[in-house]
Amino acid sequence: MARLRIVAQGESDQVKANSRGRLFEKIIAEVMRCYGYDIDEHRANVTHAGMELDIEGKTSMTGIPVYGECKCYSSDVGCEKLQTFMGKYMPQWFKDNKSHGLFVAIPGVNSHAMGYYRDNCEANHQITVRLLQEPQVLEALIKGKACISDQEVAERIDPIIGTPGDSILICSDKGFFWIQLIVPIGAGIASKIQIFDALGHLIDDQSTIEYLTDLVPEIKEFEISIPSPLEKQPVTTLREDLDEVVEIRGSSACFEYQFPASPEFFVGRTELLSAIDEHVVHILDGQTSSRGILFEANSGWGKSSLVLATMARVQR
Repeated sequence: MARLRIVAQGESDQVKANSRGRLFEKIIAEVMRCYGYDIDEHRANVTHAGMELDIEGKTSMTGIPVYGECKCYSSDVGCEKLQTFMGKYMPQWFKDNKSHGLFVAIPGVNSHAMGYYRDNCEANHQITVRLLQEPQVLEALIKGKACISDQEVAERIDPIIGTPGDSILICSDKGFFWIQLIVPIGAGIASKIQIFDALGHLIDDQSTIEYLTDLVPEIKEFEISIPSPLEKQPVTTLREDLDEVVEIRGSSACFEYQFPASPEFFVGRTELLSAIDEHVVHILDGQTSSRGILFEANSGWGKSSLVLATMARVQR
């Protein structure tokens, strides 16, 4: 999953906030152009808690007016913000029912706001209101060639280092940078990162790394993986999908949800465990030549917990 972070340097919190606001305006301008809009005027409001931008513009080809609001907070935008925007947009729509409404929310809107949007905007074919959340904003930046895609960044991770995890697009006053989280082979949690510029070049310059670390302190929590000069080779092929054998770590408590349940905390799945017991008996009695068991289910359905429980029963 890719995320977007807007960061800036400054001697005070207010200076940082103002710089972030200017970067936010540039990002929104790029997004507007990608979706076929031109900005005529905008009004920015930047605080320590977040950034807001009111915009008026028109479609590039036909000149149809567009009215929008853009929100960038640390958490999802609530329903009242979207309702307030609709209260501003609808009088403009009554004046010109061809006008468009645009609501940009980074990182996104909460479930209540999404329900309101689907019921009153998406399902209403008389008005044209678009909701753009973080994925659509990232897509617009990638489509506008502001940076390469997160998929292209993931393909630059050498399988020897590990498996690419989540990625973060950093928008700073020195340009765009991708931070790619890496899950080392045999681990289940990302503990390494690699940093790339907007074109996908690996960053190994210490001053640039220090600059980004100052802006994004979370970088300090990870090991920055920088290949040696002998390992640095241009990427000419896509990353191949590789099968991996990963050791599963069980939980140390009943409700330690970050890890699969250890056998002593495992509950349920009695039919599956009985089927596995029957298969093991067939192996012991020489009734089958099969030695493999495939666990297949959606993410979060307890496959890893079942593997740990199965191993404990087989060992006993």
